[in-house]
Amino acid sequence: MLADYFGIHFSKLIEERKDTNYFEFIAIDDAMFPLLDVGDIATVHKQDKIDNINSNNKGTYLMILNKTKTIRKIESDEIKGNFTLIAMNAYYKTIKIPNEEFYSKIQILGKVVKAINKSAFK
Repeated sequence: MLADYFGIHFSKLIEERKDTNYFEFIAIDDAMFPLLDVGDIATVHKQDKIDNINSNNKGTYLMILNKTKTIRKIESDEIKGNFTLIAMNAYYKTIKIPNEEFYSKIQILGKVVKAINKSAFK
């Protein structure tokens, strides 16, 4: 289920990474709660663009939004011509961005490939 949610192959969730194209990010907000809470760790594959895949679900990405690093799921609506940034936590608003404004409104830092939810074990 997590692999489907992130839009990745399940092996990326269980394989250990030693590649320098990956880094760990400690969540600074609870936008993706209950998957990631403040202080939880996400493994991120460095990239500055979203994957060009033939699916509305583009995956879950670490990005800079309104000058703050945050993680959101990105969906594409080709008919309406926009991208939607979705938080798991209902407290956070869903954000729609027209395709032509997408990269001027946000900066992609990488794709989330693994989540370590430390808060679930407290």
